[in-house]
Amino acid sequence: MYTKTTGSLSNTKSPDGVVGSLHFLNNGYLEISMPDSPLISELDKSLFFLAADFSAYAFNRKDWMEEFLLTYNPKESNQKTKKKESKPGLTLIMGGLKDTEED
Repeated sequence: MYTKTTGSLSNTKSPDGVVGSLHFLNNGYLEISMPDSPLISELDKSLFFLAADFSAYAFNRKDWMEEFLLTYNPKESNQKTKKKESKPGLTLIMGGLKDTEED
């Protein structure tokens, strides 16, 4: 879950100041915050909220998270692949030797 808030994050006085931030709370919530500053353009606000909303969406996608973790930690991913490849495999070939046992 996530919440959006506006207010004072810092004294944003320059155009290079904070546009917004993501806060990961102990209770599992993601808080999206933006300073209430006239120096932040509407385009910057819009792009920040687009990026923040995408982040929240991505955190809720289990399939994306699994793919990311496999990409993020390739060493562990390679170990899992090696384990799968190292399993022995047997193939049944039809038409082998005929029984020639005599009683």
